[in-house]
Amino acid sequence: MSQIIVSCGAAALYTSTQLAVAHSADLRMTAAVAAATWMMYCAHRWIGLRLHPEIKDIPRFHYVASRSVLFLSGAILCGLYLLVSTPHMIRTLGWPSLLGPVMISALYSLPVIGSRRLRDLPYIKIFVIAAIWTWITVLWPLAGQSFAHVWSLAAACCLFIIAITIPFDIRDQLVDQLSKLPTLVTVLGPESAKRLAAGLLLIAGALILYSYTREIVSLDYALALLITYVISWRLIVAADQTRPERYYSGHIDGVMTIPLIAYFLISALLDMLPM
Repeated sequence: MSQIIVSCGAAALYTSTQLAVAHSADLRMTAAVAAATWMMYCAHRWIGLRLHPEIKDIPRFHYVASRSVLFLSGAILCGLYLLVSTPHMIRTLGWPSLLGPVMISALYSLPVIGSRRLRDLPYIKIFVIAAIWTWITVLWPLAGQSFAHVWSLAAACCLFIIAITIPFDIRDQLVDQLSKLPTLVTVLGPESAKRLAAGLLLIAGALILYSYTREIVSLDYALALLITYVISWRLIVAADQTRPERYYSGHIDGVMTIPLIAYFLISALLDMLPM
């Protein structure tokens, strides 16, 4: 279920940026973003279990281990769809923009640095995730836009992704200890890491307000993002190791769908108001 939510979240963030800022829609690209996210998620889980078999007894990894063929098959099917979609993606994005996140994602999941993946290097995992998601959900839909239209939204997205990834490091403390992987949470402690996440969301909110004052984003989209940040903050504050898996893979991953949903609802409400 979590791969479905993450894939929908990536597609929703991509689409909300494209509709609200670029004022266009490309459903083929939206489908490609969802397929790419699904493929990388499934491949990452499958490779991780092969590299670290000691984690398979943890409940959420046991689920993946018992369905490894299904996960691998899903990754292959999504890869085939992406292969068919490659010409359209090249025409839309160009080779450099297309290959950038693809190469980073491959380095993140594949053991190309000796026997380690990019995510296995100390402290770097959370920043790599933020870079990939920002590239795909902001830089891709705003391809061709000026730097002035991109930098504040890209920075806000990057900070947002780092903030909502911190709770997963809180959840994964046992896994990271087994893998001997230092993270921000192991260094700062869970409570300090939560305060850091809250600060990052506050800065992201300020960047969105700046974007609104510069007429880079509309009022409805600015409000949608600010609502998303507030909900994310509440979920981050309540995160701890006693929370069930659905809290992370359902609720926190699910906040990535809020900007698109909130944007549609707020736009509809504003259209109903007398001018």
